Amino acid sequence: MIDVLIVGAGLSGLVAAHTLQKHGVASTLIDFQRGLGGTLTSSQHDGFCFDAHNMALVDSLPFAYLRELGVEDALYNLREGVVAFERGNQQLIDALAAHVNATHLRQMAVSSLGWLDNGGFSVCLENGMILQARAVMLAIPARYAARVLENLAPEVSAAFADFLYDRVYRVSLGFCQSTLPETLEFAFDGGHVFQQRTRYPTRAPAGGEVLQLGVRLGVTNPDEDALLHYVLTHYGLPAPDAYVITHNPTADPVSCYDDHHAQRLDSARAHLPRGVYLLGSDYTLSTPPRAGVLRLDERIAQAQHAALDLIQQLRKPTS
Repeated sequence: MIDVLIVGAGLSGLVAAHTLQKHGVASTLIDFQRGLGGTLTSSQHDGFCFDAHNMALVDSLPFAYLRELGVEDALYNLREGVVAFERGNQQLIDALAAHVNATHLRQMAVSSLGWLDNGGFSVCLENGMILQARAVMLAIPARYAARVLENLAPEVSAAFADFLYDRVYRVSLGFCQSTLPETLEFAFDGGHVFQQRTRYPTRAPAGGEVLQLGVRLGVTNPDEDALLHYVLTHYGLPAPDAYVITHNPTADPVSCYDDHHAQRLDSARAHLPRGVYLLGSDYTLSTPPRAGVLRLDERIAQAQHAALDLIQQLRKPTS
């Protein structure tokens, strides 16, 4: 039997695994993706560094934890109160991954949880495999947690059944600085959510600049060429030297901002079976101060606290 199964190998899952490991508790990570990091991944294109999620972060990351991971000097200022990682969000994920030696089951998805007669949980995977675990940490979006918990904890499932997400596409563009205007005319509206730009030398080649634009669309899977043309035309931009367009259907929770979110979380946690934990941005209370800026401090603290609580539970003597 697995001691702790962590479903989701993004930031929250990795922090939980790291915290458990530091206290001598083994865990197994499982994720439907091949790699680690969830949406906090980065890629290099012709010398430009693009993030799959927001490049901008609230300047509230815990310094002591960054120092523990060896990335305390990896942030630079985008503007007051907003920072970015020199080599993209992947830099934080890679630092965490270097410290975590948990088993990682790749390209596997959990379909449901159930009770075991002798204590613990049965974990049914979509491929039909069944795992057994003493405890389960669900570091997955609320939309998926609702499905996984439908049989084990129907009250929790119901609390998240109607959890909503925004449909934001991130268009990351790399240019030669000399081809760009000093400022872009930008007004927040229904279709244009945010813009970020940086000339930091590890983010762009010499003389280059990165723009990241958030665009809300009413359709899924838009034609990429048409979307790029629309963005360039709207802002009066030339053809980029490199670009990446990313979208994750659960990257931008909307229900976190409604008046009932805290009540929803309280209700869900009150009905969670002992030994099951919910981790991730969908279950935090603090919201970013502005569009296009990620807040990671509460997610890190949440995963650490859940792991420490679980350690106490696992070490309690059984009757």
